[in-house]
Amino acid sequence: MPTWTDVGITYEPYGPGTETFVTSRDAFPAAGLRKSSPGRGSARQDHFMHTLHTLAEDTGSDTIPVFVRFEGKRRRMDRGCIGHAVAAGLIEPPVDGAGGFVEFVTLRRVSGRLAT
Repeated sequence: MPTWTDVGITYEPYGPGTETFVTSRDAFPAAGLRKSSPGRGSARQDHFMHTLHTLAEDTGSDTIPVFVRFEGKRRRMDRGCIGHAVAAGLIEPPVDGAGGFVEFVTLRRVSGRLAT
């Protein structure tokens, strides 16, 4: 069962397609990521990464919870977006937490700066 983390920001919807943070409450294992291509340059993936950086600023950590509550509304990171970000080298490959599913992702640093 996932733990939901309250964050102090408003979720900005992606809009022209499927969201980058979905309303699904389903957990998934690290081996269950669906995408293995970088996905760079797409507006949807850029939206996802922008939201991750905003969450990192809000939480004060490069390690960001997958299951978040924006203004009380539960959303989890889209696993396809996570897979694209891993393939692009923007986040570390996630690992399963104690519950057997991905609970956090960590932004990757290159030369002391966040990968973008």
